[in-house]
Amino acid sequence: STVAPSPQHVLQLSDLPCRLAWSIHAGKDSVRKQLVPSARYTAEQLRDAFVECIQRRPARYQQLICEIVLLDGINTAPEDAAAVADLLSPFERDLILINLIPYNDIGDLLPENYGRKPPV
Repeated sequence: STVAPSPQHVLQLSDLPCRLAWSIHAGKDSVRKQLVPSARYTAEQLRDAFVECIQRRPARYQQLICEIVLLDGINTAPEDAAAVADLLSPFERDLILINLIPYNDIGDLLPENYGRKPPV
């Protein structure tokens, strides 16, 4: 699993004999950047690299798992779901699996401006 450090790194995964997981967390880059401050490439750039990577792989390893942690009030609105759907639309339906990750409370580690309670 990776938040994908670069499109070039994603393409290097083409030969690995395993399924790949991408921790995307949001379809909108503005939200994704808040959740993954180390993200240096747009979700679209990484998506395009994953599409190419998946096409190069043997059929057995072509499924991509996209992991999304849901944080109430941050990436849980209908438009957030629509943004993820739009972002992932270039993938064939059978080649994409969405893994919704339960939120784990980390106490006071989030900045004050998040100030939201975890989903129940």
